[in-house]
Amino acid sequence: MIEQKTDFQFVLPALEALINADMDDEVMRVLQQHPELLSQQTILLLDHLIDDAHADNAENEAQVFKEYRDLLKLAQQTLKKEGIHLFDPAVEAVNEAVDDYIQKGNIQSLESALAISERILLHPDFATVDIDRRLQILNDIGITYLRHYQATGTQSRLNKAVKYLRNVILQTPVETSDLASRLNNLGNCLCQLYNNTSNLNDITEAIKLLQQAIQQTSPDSSDLPMYLDNLGIAFNHRYARIGDISDLQQAVQTCQQAVMKTPNNSPELSNYCNNLANTLCNYYDRIEDIKYLQEALKYYQKAVQQTSTDSPNLMMYINNLANGFFAIYNHTKALADLEQAITYSRKVVRQTSESSPDLAMFLNGLGISLCKHYEDSGDFKSLEDGIKALRRSTDKLLDNSPYSPLFYNNLGNALSNLYKHTGKGLQEVIKVYRKASETGLDIAIEISLGSARNWLIWAFTRQAWQEVEQAYNYAYKASEKLLKIQLLRDHKETWLKETQGIAAKAAYAFAKNHQLQQAVVALESGLARLLSEALARDRADLEQLKTIGYADLYDRYQQIIKQWHFLSQQSEPNSEKLRATSDELDATISAIQQIQGFDQFLKPPTFATIQQAAQDRTLVYIIATEAGGLALQVWDEITPIWLQELTQNPLQEKLQSYFGDYADSLKASANVKAAENALVKAVIEALEALEKGQKLENPKLEKAFVNLKKSANAKAAYDALKALEEENAISSKLEKAMANWQQAIEEKKKAQAKWEQNLTDITYWLWQTVMSPIIDALPKNATITLIPAGLLGLLPLHAAWTHDDTRKTGKRYALDELIIRYAPNARALKEAHALAQQVNADKLLAIENPSKDLPYSVPEVNSIQATFTSPDVLSQENATQEAVLNALPDYNVLHFSCHGYTNFEKPLQSGLLMANGQEITLEELLKKHLKVRLATLSVCETGLSGTTLPDEVVSLSSGMLQAGVAGVVASLWSVSEINTMMLMTRFYGLWQQKQLDPVDALQQAQQWVRDTTKEEKLAYFRKAAKLSPDSSEVHLPKETANWLYYAIKGSTQYFSHPYHWAAFTYVGV
Repeated sequence: MIEQKTDFQFVLPALEALINADMDDEVMRVLQQHPELLSQQTILLLDHLIDDAHADNAENEAQVFKEYRDLLKLAQQTLKKEGIHLFDPAVEAVNEAVDDYIQKGNIQSLESALAISERILLHPDFATVDIDRRLQILNDIGITYLRHYQATGTQSRLNKAVKYLRNVILQTPVETSDLASRLNNLGNCLCQLYNNTSNLNDITEAIKLLQQAIQQTSPDSSDLPMYLDNLGIAFNHRYARIGDISDLQQAVQTCQQAVMKTPNNSPELSNYCNNLANTLCNYYDRIEDIKYLQEALKYYQKAVQQTSTDSPNLMMYINNLANGFFAIYNHTKALADLEQAITYSRKVVRQTSESSPDLAMFLNGLGISLCKHYEDSGDFKSLEDGIKALRRSTDKLLDNSPYSPLFYNNLGNALSNLYKHTGKGLQEVIKVYRKASETGLDIAIEISLGSARNWLIWAFTRQAWQEVEQAYNYAYKASEKLLKIQLLRDHKETWLKETQGIAAKAAYAFAKNHQLQQAVVALESGLARLLSEALARDRADLEQLKTIGYADLYDRYQQIIKQWHFLSQQSEPNSEKLRATSDELDATISAIQQIQGFDQFLKPPTFATIQQAAQDRTLVYIIATEAGGLALQVWDEITPIWLQELTQNPLQEKLQSYFGDYADSLKASANVKAAENALVKAVIEALEALEKGQKLENPKLEKAFVNLKKSANAKAAYDALKALEEENAISSKLEKAMANWQQAIEEKKKAQAKWEQNLTDITYWLWQTVMSPIIDALPKNATITLIPAGLLGLLPLHAAWTHDDTRKTGKRYALDELIIRYAPNARALKEAHALAQQVNADKLLAIENPSKDLPYSVPEVNSIQATFTSPDVLSQENATQEAVLNALPDYNVLHFSCHGYTNFEKPLQSGLLMANGQEITLEELLKKHLKVRLATLSVCETGLSGTTLPDEVVSLSSGMLQAGVAGVVASLWSVSEINTMMLMTRFYGLWQQKQLDPVDALQQAQQWVRDTTKEEKLAYFRKAAKLSPDSSEVHLPKETANWLYYAIKGSTQYFSHPYHWAAFTYVGV
């Protein structure tokens, strides 16, 4: 009879369940789970059933139906009387079922909760419920669907959760106290959705919702840690997608706040610790500071320790702890850490069901640990087991999973090892690497770059040149995307670490395939990328826009660039404002590119633009790879010069030896200075003791004491010692100080001689392996610009030499054959050339001896300023950081006669020492906008670039080019004052007095210092002050000439060794 009531299908199943219930408890359970039974529709149905039973004379059935109708009416009246809402029993049943799942992990309880929830939503009276109550129920149901998705991975459940929670937000008034909680729920849900769809809009919306939730929550709210944790997760997701390090930094901050604000006894603390640890691991991957990894491991362990054994989250926490040990192992190479990672990973895989959405991640972690075990132990079974785990992980991936590129990259690495071991599976490796590289471009750019780099390196070792080209194309696209998304320079540099050496390998492969233009473009695109970006952005020639009707676009571009510089140079840049400015800049650039004639504005370099940069002189790119070296000579056409002996490993070994000996020589010099200071102190103490005892009666002693206090140096100390010796006042302490000083001098001589021999050896090697083939391919005295890639830029290629008995020194050097200048890349050279055409070289600013310990600085600067009509000098205490930085823009020639230093690890912190111990760092110079024809850094090591990013050529000299200097004279090592003074006075005289091109003037000055004998130098300095301007020789001021005369006269050096003359290079035009 019931089945025939088709108009009441909504309540029929529930009514049948009620009628079939045997006991009171079961009746109550049915009433709880089926709120539709308490609707008027059910009462109406029972009235119909009673009437039908009476009509059929089925009085017993009519009585049963009547009893149930009365029961339901009584229930309605009781609920109303006690103030209980119609849906409260059903909602309570849902909550009980959810609690049972949380405590026991019983999935059936969660499914029961969803079934009840659906009946609530389908109830005809649900739409009439009070709005606040209805939205709360709908919010709870949405969360229940989310829980079910998290347990089963069923996509339809997640879709419903998003649907219901979004509906809740749309109907919730702004003033509602529950709004923050509901914003958090939808944000969290969208994070989960992003994990399946990889839709960037989902994670971006999630971040906005979660930020709104936090803004609307008081600092002391117990819910705040949960909101912060969810926001941290969302930032992590977006960082993994687009690689913006500012997202990662915000993830670290918000996750740290979540943990700090959570009580130790909170059941949520383990989850927050786990998420913070994940974030710290990601940060370590970029920053490579072990402290973040160690902190992550601590939080992973805490998460596991605070989680009960029956928690559904425990396996995820243990898996992440395994990942932490794996990361620690990669840093320390302690096998125990790797074995611990494998043990944990095996455990979670063994205890996780095949249907779990987490299994794919667990298998991936186990797979990479096993493959790493093979790499370090050679255990082939570990590789086989690892590949099996990785294959299973990729098989379980959902379509469009953001983890797909990572899993395929890891599988590609494992299969490449298998191919190396067995020679099998080549095509599969290529296919897997390509898939990881290609899919990652859209959903995981970091992984795309890493996978393409891995593929490129693997292909290069097999000399599979076409594959190298394919992998390079993916790597370049990914790196461009990553660089574009970063807001700050240090964030860009972090990603550029991943690209070092890639351009050189790609260029070598292109050249091997006879694609020479592509080889040149690859190098130009991969060298000094940040410098090129800055020059293109800041020196854009857009004046023509004003004459063709686009003056507004010109003004907008200039204003945005100004705003960009202002924001990016703040001590704590505002990432939101920077992002908005960056987006506005991109839109403006795009608009300019639509104008005819500006289609290539700020586009990547082409071969045509590189040829334009060469002007009328030859560019020579030089690279070293594991397969050999290559020089690409670029002018009207490209000539490849293969340098087969120039391989990467020997180059690195020679550099390690070269800089090791150089560091030893610097340390020995510092030891001499320390020993000298100790000697001076000891002598002063001895003299003070004599003075105190009234025994300082010898006039010679008194004079020595006065001189020593006036100039506390070794000479004054030595004079005082001689006087003390005459008085028999040499104590054992003085004898020891004297012996230490003499020993330090001897050790310095040995260290210096060893390094000079290394310099001789390496420059001879450079002739054989690099410069000789290049010189043979060029006409005599050709002017060339060398663009050495990577670590080659640290070496004096112009000082490469070979034996030649016809020369005074018995050696012939590269600068005797060619006129050589250097450049970071063609873009920098082009901008330098344009600047050189715009500015004169007539206003000199000289910085003279700010530290007051360079006695040769004064005559050097006197000589240089004599070659200018309107020179200015900031001397000693007047050369403060502020004064120098403020003065720089007013001059077109700069000369720094001071101390300097190179920070190889952090080249932006390299700098020049000013008065009062102040510094002008490269980072500060990059903020200046100069128009300078030439800057001379008569300073130690100013031409050396950092070793962390060798392809970026970050040095004081390249920084000067970016700041607005056309040509820079800078040094590759620490040079003695007399060498520098001789070279500089000669250089400026040839440039300013004889009007030689600056690069010609520098080379001729170097040759003069090298080739003239001591007698020839003395003869020149004796008459230099008397020379007329018309003389073929360079005129010197009398004071400078006398200084040099007596310095050379008393010197035992002959200056022919490259140490004395080859340190300085010419960078730019």
